[in-house]
Amino acid sequence: MANPDRGHGPKSVQLIELLRYFPTEVESDLSHYHPTIDILDWYRGKVSARQVLVRLKHLPDRSELKKAMRDGDWSQDEHVMAAIFNDLRMLRADYGSVHSDGRSPAPTLLRSPAAMKEELAQEQFHADLHDAMVAQATGKYQPPKRNSAYVTTDSLGMGGDVHA
Repeated sequence: MANPDRGHGPKSVQLIELLRYFPTEVESDLSHYHPTIDILDWYRGKVSARQVLVRLKHLPDRSELKKAMRDGDWSQDEHVMAAIFNDLRMLRADYGSVHSDGRSPAPTLLRSPAAMKEELAQEQFHADLHDAMVAQATGKYQPPKRNSAYVTTDSLGMGGDVHA
């Protein structure tokens, strides 16, 4: 018996969007956390989009889908635990510097994947800026090439005119 909501309605659209961006994560998490439901069951009309979405919505934070939706970053609980861990490390370092000769090493703190990506992006930006400044100072700077023609768009971002 075909499911009446299959391919129609807002729930189906939501599920299609999830499958568009996270197909392997959805399949993996359904098979891991809900082994009685396969995404093919929705395609075949055996379960509704709502039934699949409810199961996906209530996945644990450690699931592949939720991790992918956070762009690989930690969950809120993991951020809290890392903050507590970092605070304890800082307290131990403070205690060590007060009760020793003052030469205790700086503690190594935990950084989230998002923080590490941001640091790498900042380092790359600074390296590129340094290279451009050195090239300009030595007379080897080549400004970026620009097209002589450009396209303007209207306020809705639709089509536009080409100017030469």
